[in-house]
Amino acid sequence: MNINQFSYEILETIKDAGRGIGEFLITPYGTLSLHPRSSYYSAFKRLEKQKLISKERKGRVNCYSLTRKGRILLSKKQKRVKRSDGYSTIVIFDIPEEKRRQRTIFRRYLKRNGYSLLQKSVFISPDHPLAEIKDIIHELKISGYVTLLSSKVENIP
Repeated sequence: MNINQFSYEILETIKDAGRGIGEFLITPYGTLSLHPRSSYYSAFKRLEKQKLISKERKGRVNCYSLTRKGRILLSKKQKRVKRSDGYSTIVIFDIPEEKRRQRTIFRRYLKRNGYSLLQKSVFISPDHPLAEIKDIIHELKISGYVTLLSSKVENIP
């Protein structure tokens, strides 16, 4: 299951804070303003619909907790493995404008997983490519637009 970075961060926050996080994030006069308020509501609804979180109403406050499925999803986050062969993993893509949403999701995935931006559509990492990167490329239907390379990076004096 692929979820966006914002939803993933909400899951991580709920995991770290436990029950009662709803009061912190969705109070009528709350001050958490990293995203528009509607983004929180839609993200929570989406996570609830995917059965990754459960909501319990306590008075006027919604309290959220991770479901078993949500805990499993968070525990499946793959560990990055640094390459010892002197090579780097380079991801190059040229995803057309009509697939803007997929391009944004893919770019966020790369950033979230430790890839550094070289240019707008070129990312590099000293780690081995994660096994799930190919799954995400196929799920987003962008395989014809993405190239994965392994290359030695040298500094030119």
